[in-house]
Amino acid sequence: MYKICLALLLAFVLVACSQDKQYVNVGPNWAALHNAKPSKDSFPVELKAADHAKLGDNLALSIHSWRDGYLWLVQVDPNDTLSVLYPNQLSDDNRIAADQWQSIPRKGQNWNIEAMKPTGDCILMAIVTTTPGDINTVLDALKNPQGSTEKSLRVVSGDAAWGMAKHIITIEE
Repeated sequence: MYKICLALLLAFVLVACSQDKQYVNVGPNWAALHNAKPSKDSFPVELKAADHAKLGDNLALSIHSWRDGYLWLVQVDPNDTLSVLYPNQLSDDNRIAADQWQSIPRKGQNWNIEAMKPTGDCILMAIVTTTPGDINTVLDALKNPQGSTEKSLRVVSGDAAWGMAKHIITIEE
């Protein structure tokens, strides 16, 4: 009986640990990024960042793409405000080389990404496209509360030459 109870407890713990944390979508921008899924024709992109940051902390991001392309970093904060972190006015060259980890900000650049208010869960999305293009079309679609997530991302996913990765960072006081 002891072994059966232990086995059931272990199974319960494994199931509980394997489930993803559930997030409350604060609006259409958050929902669009959180629910976005790459198409079957996309290529892998990885995004590494801290899971937690305190107000004022400098955030270091690392991105890896399986293809050469152009990197776009988009964030939605806990107030559902969508913003482009990269490229930006201090670093407009958003090219990324395949099979190389790239730091954002790049080494030697005199800027950083700082954790700031509002506190709570922020979602980051790294999108790599194979053409320079303009991410504003995608951002406009994401901001449209009438559009569904699938429709919002059709602008990107219509081109098989793209990849994406997501990461959630909790900003704390």
